[in-house]
Amino acid sequence: MNKDLLRRILEEQRQSLLASSFVPRDVSFEAAGNYVVTGPRRAGKSTLLKLRALSLLKEGTPISSIAMVDFEDNRLRKFKEDDFKDLLLVAREGAEGRVRYFLDEVQNVEGWERFARRMADQGERLDITGSNASMLSKDISARLGGRYLSLELWPYSFVEYLRAQGLSSSRVTGKEEAAVEAALEHYLYEGGYPEALFYKDKSVYLSSVYGKVVEGDIIVRNGLRNGYEMRLLVEKLTECLGRPVFVARLLGAIKAAGGTLTRPTLYDYLRFLEEGYLLFSTSNYLDAFGGRQSKRKHYFSDNGFLSLFLDREKKGLFLENLVAVYLRERFGKDLFYILDSKEKIDVDFYLPSTKTAIQVAYELSEDGRKRELSSFSRLSSRGSLARRFILVTRDDRGEEIMDDGLRVEVVSLADLLLGQAI
Repeated sequence: MNKDLLRRILEEQRQSLLASSFVPRDVSFEAAGNYVVTGPRRAGKSTLLKLRALSLLKEGTPISSIAMVDFEDNRLRKFKEDDFKDLLLVAREGAEGRVRYFLDEVQNVEGWERFARRMADQGERLDITGSNASMLSKDISARLGGRYLSLELWPYSFVEYLRAQGLSSSRVTGKEEAAVEAALEHYLYEGGYPEALFYKDKSVYLSSVYGKVVEGDIIVRNGLRNGYEMRLLVEKLTECLGRPVFVARLLGAIKAAGGTLTRPTLYDYLRFLEEGYLLFSTSNYLDAFGGRQSKRKHYFSDNGFLSLFLDREKKGLFLENLVAVYLRERFGKDLFYILDSKEKIDVDFYLPSTKTAIQVAYELSEDGRKRELSSFSRLSSRGSLARRFILVTRDDRGEEIMDDGLRVEVVSLADLLLGQAI
């Protein structure tokens, strides 16, 4: 590799880092850990690396010891595994102390895993990012021999979204509360992609990101011959948002629309959508393992993507999807729903670690109150499965006492997203 080019790239990155300021993210690193940062395309992984590098500079690490490389730089399109040795030589020139390496979108270099593992074995400090299915956390530990910690970064949480706009999340005064509520209305329908904030027409940016995720991170990288069927699958899942989807019925709907997917291929496609960070899913806590795989609820990873498919009139679906996003980012895979048709129990979300049942309703109408809260009463009669019952609405706050004495907390969406409810 041309060493002069590598020197220019490293110096450009150092100067850019010194001249930059970024919105802090609510992510913490173990000081002694090397990290693989994964997550959706354009969620801010590159910025997170720079934030970590800036924190090291503040702690006294000299800028000469920071080596940051973006492998989406067109000048590095021919970079090969063997070129890493030249990168190390150039990075160590003039460095004061041990070099800290930050490699962005490193999956573009074939064989990067071998280099990353060697670096960790030698005690070097290295953080890397990636966006596609080859960088999935569940595969990273095996391929890197457990030498790296995995961290998933998602688009802005609501607290980060407020911070990016210079707003406080404390909601101390009436004026601040009004600003927070106005921001929440945008966040509900436009999502939290950082760069979307710079666009007047958010849909233009979101459509571009969506196309890159579906075409690049899902269809092309998985070698799919028929992109139509993947796009059709996304549309069908959107139509069933927040409802349990039986694989057999989904397969029938796709075939009725001209698709030719088999059941095994459909399972692969669903996995590709989750690996590409476009969608995620929850299963019924009461089902056995087999049932959990064949009957799942699906949600978009960001409400901005949802807005590409649904009119804002379907505000209840936007609300439920946003609650799902918040809970998944907060509790990870410890998120389920509960459905028991015989007992007429239908609970939107369930957190087994805290034994918390959560329902979502845009507003607390009389009909909605009866429908949402009755499932709580029937669930509570099953013993200790749930100890806490929460109803999330757009604006309501307070509590409901059921006829059987069950206490239900009524929580506004703002309070939930600001961490004031769970």
